[in-house]
Amino acid sequence: MDNLSELSSISLNKETPTEALGMTITPADSFYTRSHFDIPVIDAARWELLVENVESGEIFTFTLEDLRNMPEKTITVVLECAGNGRKNFEKKVEGEIQWSEGALGNASWTGVPLSYLLMQKVRIDDANVIYFEGLDKDEKSKSKFVRYLPLEKALERGTIIALKMNGKDLPAAHGYPARLVVPGWYAMASLKWLGRIKISRDMRPFAYFNDMRYVYSEMANKSQEPVREIRVKSVIDSPTANQIVHAGSYVTIRGKAWSGSGKIVRVEVRFGNVSEWTRAELEESGSPYSWTMWKTKWIPKEIGSTSIYVKATDEKGNTQPDLPIMNKFLYGYNAITRREILVIDQESPINDEIAHVSSKSRMSQCKV
Repeated sequence: MDNLSELSSISLNKETPTEALGMTITPADSFYTRSHFDIPVIDAARWELLVENVESGEIFTFTLEDLRNMPEKTITVVLECAGNGRKNFEKKVEGEIQWSEGALGNASWTGVPLSYLLMQKVRIDDANVIYFEGLDKDEKSKSKFVRYLPLEKALERGTIIALKMNGKDLPAAHGYPARLVVPGWYAMASLKWLGRIKISRDMRPFAYFNDMRYVYSEMANKSQEPVREIRVKSVIDSPTANQIVHAGSYVTIRGKAWSGSGKIVRVEVRFGNVSEWTRAELEESGSPYSWTMWKTKWIPKEIGSTSIYVKATDEKGNTQPDLPIMNKFLYGYNAITRREILVIDQESPINDEIAHVSSKSRMSQCKV
């Protein structure tokens, strides 16, 4: 049992460690976790998924064994918390986590296509929206985590009820025994500990974590836009933050880029005060929902602290903006990626004293 499973009785919110973010596939025991309530302890042998047609009153029940006997699909999907990078806004929101850059991961998910499950027994020809209810809840108010999807998104080929993560049963912290995985949307849509599905004609449904939170809004009473597709974004894996490099020597810049709107078609990098952008080399991901690996080489010439900037563009023309897009709950941070490093003379050794001084220097310069 991994260390996240051992904590199944308490709520858990933690970022993916830097070293795990550098991998193509994020290990399950390192994958970030976000829980709004305590992680439920579930007996898989007694677990049932209830599927209800609100209009007809029909209710269908599926056991874990039922789902395991259905045709399965495996997809590699990036899951990113809508609040990832919130600390870069340099503001705080009450009730929201001040995430750094590690509230994301890329994993292989195996399960039943939601469209297959719904079309087996449940009448959906008059449906417009699908509700999903988790088994996690607030013990005082008894409120549950509920999300909904428009019918067309629920029936997309990539939307699945996942039973496995990276080839093994879901860990408790990641939704065991079954969770929703909704490719391309921020991860709150990929509801964990799935317990009930409701099919409805309701064109104006309501769920707190769908309509009051996870919305782009400037004011509490202003019309608001739901947080859905992951905005185009990139990260730098190497060099790491505070890394020291030598002037005149090749430095390989590596990272990843992703978008909920489509394939990454371009990643550009620039250095320091240079205005020109350099195209990075892209590596095919093999999955339309995975992140895209990229790399480029650079020979630093100027001595001192310098910045590396990266911006990604997807096939629909969406690109990372110069500045973050402000909103009330500080969701969807995706401004141009920046990393500070220190360039020293070719003859200078990289020792602990230099590293200590450079770290203190960059801490005072790392405002975005």
